[in-house]
Amino acid sequence: MIDPRDVVARIDGELNFMSSISLYTQEGVFRPIYKVGFNKGIYILKLSNSSLEDERKHYSREVAALQVARGMDGVTQLVRDYDLVEIDSGKYYAILKEYFVGRDLRQDGATNPKIEDQLRQIIYDLHLRGIVHMDLWPQNIVVSHDRTAAKIVDLGKCLINQKSGKRLDRLMQRDFDNLECLLDRLRRNSTS
Repeated sequence: MIDPRDVVARIDGELNFMSSISLYTQEGVFRPIYKVGFNKGIYILKLSNSSLEDERKHYSREVAALQVARGMDGVTQLVRDYDLVEIDSGKYYAILKEYFVGRDLRQDGATNPKIEDQLRQIIYDLHLRGIVHMDLWPQNIVVSHDRTAAKIVDLGKCLINQKSGKRLDRLMQRDFDNLECLLDRLRRNSTS
């Protein structure tokens, strides 16, 4: 793999590489993610390998969901969609997203009633816009360091604009059930 600084520069010469925060997905796929400087702010540059079907779906679902959720509190915002970019012998989909300062719930599982209510409201607001998250887990939720705000930072497994009916109702209820299960687990872990 080439130097992350070169990757960032090849995608957009206006971006300044700051650090690599790449991760392995639940499916075991390496996903390059970079913290970058741009226009006096900090952002996330996220790449998805175009040769993998799951990564292509992740990219297209996330871009579509971010477009529908534009301007919504509680969700990191899409800044630029670079679409398909070539890096050496590989092709990647790339997006530039808002960076939300804090720690994900995997790193710091502490919540409070205000954060829990915010997360419920975020899920409700996503549902009002026709977005079902489908992937609520600690790594996809970031809480500010002062624990006064939370954002969902990954919408890559969302379902969007599903037809109303019993199936959609079940999926939306599953989002809320998954959130409550996650919050309950975090509460238990913080008291033990």
